[in-house]
Amino acid sequence: MPVIRDQIDPESRTLQGRGRRPKNQVLISEHEEAAPPRGFSGRHPVLSYVFGDMVKGLYVVACLALDLFLPAQLRLSFPGQDVLVIPPATAAVIVLAYGEIRLYRRLWPPRHRKTIAVIEERES
Repeated sequence: MPVIRDQIDPESRTLQGRGRRPKNQVLISEHEEAAPPRGFSGRHPVLSYVFGDMVKGLYVVACLALDLFLPAQLRLSFPGQDVLVIPPATAAVIVLAYGEIRLYRRLWPPRHRKTIAVIEERES
């Protein structure tokens, strides 16, 4: 929804009220006022834009590598003891994957996108 704002008269540098707005000085803005972003992305928006997806990708790759190679490393570290090593390693991988997902969602929360409600009127 367009927002009409009061204009500053360039000649007198005063704020014109709603009743005295000249017809040739109307500002229509599609931008909504939002709070500035906090944290690293607020202080360094270019670095966040350039490297943000790369860091997310590296996190996912590192988590997958840890989940895949931890059981193999444990099995190689304790040869011949598969019965004692594999069940705790499986439980550890499940708990580790759960923790990785929780940490990912905490570091990079989902973006809240605006939804547009479409109302269709049907004639009966």
